[in-house]
Amino acid sequence: MGIEGSVFGASRLASIAAPEPSIPMILRLVVVAASLVVIGLLVHANTLVGSSRNAHLSALRAGGPSAVGSSTAAAAASESPQAGAAQHSQPAKASHMTATSEPAQHATPPLAATTPHAEAAPQGCPPTRKPYHVVMTAATGIYQEWQSRIAYYHYLKQKKAGGPCSDIGGFTRLFNSPSAAPDKLMDEIPTLVVKQLGHGSCDECDHGFIVMNRPWGAVQFVETEHFRNIPEEYLFFIETDHMMMRPPLNGATPEKPVGFGFYYMISTDPKLQPVVQKFLDPAIDIRTVDNVGPSPLLVHKAMLKRVARPWWDLSVKMKHDSDANHIFGWVLRDVGLQPPSLTTDDE
Repeated sequence: MGIEGSVFGASRLASIAAPEPSIPMILRLVVVAASLVVIGLLVHANTLVGSSRNAHLSALRAGGPSAVGSSTAAAAASESPQAGAAQHSQPAKASHMTATSEPAQHATPPLAATTPHAEAAPQGCPPTRKPYHVVMTAATGIYQEWQSRIAYYHYLKQKKAGGPCSDIGGFTRLFNSPSAAPDKLMDEIPTLVVKQLGHGSCDECDHGFIVMNRPWGAVQFVETEHFRNIPEEYLFFIETDHMMMRPPLNGATPEKPVGFGFYYMISTDPKLQPVVQKFLDPAIDIRTVDNVGPSPLLVHKAMLKRVARPWWDLSVKMKHDSDANHIFGWVLRDVGLQPPSLTTDDE
């Protein structure tokens, strides 16, 4: 008997005057009581989990110990005296702002502090250090909300573990939202809200392909005050399902980004080559087209600004091409990043 049946049975029993309850009646009452206790425990446990998560994130932002993983943090601090100095490098409160599809002309007033926090240059770090700003692209939905929380937690953890001389800098969640509406994570994670594409085939529509919001978000991102105020010269793009397990070194240069090679995006593959060749400048050797996508990707800010619009334009063009749409499918928005970067004097 389920919970609803138990409650219904109990209400009927209460209305029956019986001098001596039978054994089945007593068992039903026990089931009802046990069910209510279980529900209460689940509600209490959920409250504790939420409180623990918020406390842990706050502790990581402030650099202090937390109930979860505090032994790991203590071990990192004891192994590296510099690790303790990194504890105060992350601002205690998240900042957030909104942007529209034409941010230069129609920027929405910020909801809170909008300028990314510049960290003081640490002393004693190697001159080769090249800090980068982590940019996590995100969309709406409970699924991505929890992925975002996990990804941001691991960012904070690795930033703290890496010490003041690691290449990890600030953090921005680049959040595509309908009408650039804020969500409940705005106060947890530093966020820039950009306008999500509409549905359909208009100039600012997703053409039936929701991940077109990735290049569209980049087009809006590079035109914002938030982008201009990021103190780091490099950007490290991740997605909500990416977890930083150790502080990555910045191997990018102003002329050459660094990305992850995907086996299913090799331009010389017999199946892919005819389609790639169709959209490639004839002067470019197809063998120089790297099999990387927009994340994980380390790229210089100036380079991203140069390729953001061509990336969007080519993604739309390829989406309208039946061969490209059929061959690449959901990978199309990744492939669309490569030819633009190769036709704007970038490797």
